[in-house]
Amino acid sequence: MYTLSQLLTLSRLGVKTRIFHLGDYRRATVEKGIVPEDYFLPTATPSSIMLRQKIMKKCREDIYGWLDHDNGQVAIYDAVNPQAHGRRALAKEFVKHDVQVGIDSVLYTNNRRF
Repeated sequence: MYTLSQLLTLSRLGVKTRIFHLGDYRRATVEKGIVPEDYFLPTATPSSIMLRQKIMKKCREDIYGWLDHDNGQVAIYDAVNPQAHGRRALAKEFVKHDVQVGIDSVLYTNNRRF
C-alpha cells in the first residue's frame, strides 16, 4: 500500500506520522460494517449522505486532535474522494484549520474488478 510506505519512510526519519483510514471509521460506525446500498453512489439518499458526513467529521476531528494535542506532524487522510470538487473542498477545510495539504491521487483506468 502506498500510504503505508509513506508512513514507514517518514517514521524512519523521525517524523511523527499516523494514517487515518476513512474505511476504519466507517466500519466502526455502522453495524457489522454494512453500509446502505447507495452509500458510495453520487446519487445517495439524504440519510446515506448524512451517514457519510458523520463518519468524515469524526475522522477529521481525530486528525485535528492528533495534530493539535498529540504533537502529530504528518497525518495521512486515506480516503476515496472520487470527484475533484470533493478533494478541493476537503483541502480548503484543512487549510482553515492551519493544516498544510498535499494531495496524492491515484487514477485507476482499468475497469476490471480486483
